[in-house]
Amino acid sequence: MKAAQRQSETEQRNEQPQSQRQAVAKNSQFEALPQASRTCKTPALKPELHEVIAAVQSIYADNMKPYGRLLRKRVAEHDGLGSSDRLPEVDLEHLRTVCEASGELLMAPEVGGDRP
Repeated sequence: MKAAQRQSETEQRNEQPQSQRQAVAKNSQFEALPQASRTCKTPALKPELHEVIAAVQSIYADNMKPYGRLLRKRVAEHDGLGSSDRLPEVDLEHLRTVCEASGELLMAPEVGGDRP
């Protein structure tokens, strides 16, 4: 019975114009996506001091200086471990505030560094 039903459905699909079959297939794929992935934007990361310090230490371990852009990227890399997609955004104002408020980090302009 099921085989006959499948054959009937296949015959009905084959009678539809190809462009209509493709439109149905595209709509089906679109509907399969969760609602959140189509409309939500991930909020920027707001790292805590210990996360920023870990990122700074990691940059120094790689024999580099923790310029703003590198620090932002490293914080995102540490947070995004295990994910295969894009790195998350980091809230720059929050990152600067954390660094400036810290007694453990010293911020200073340097040749070749980021502009303030």
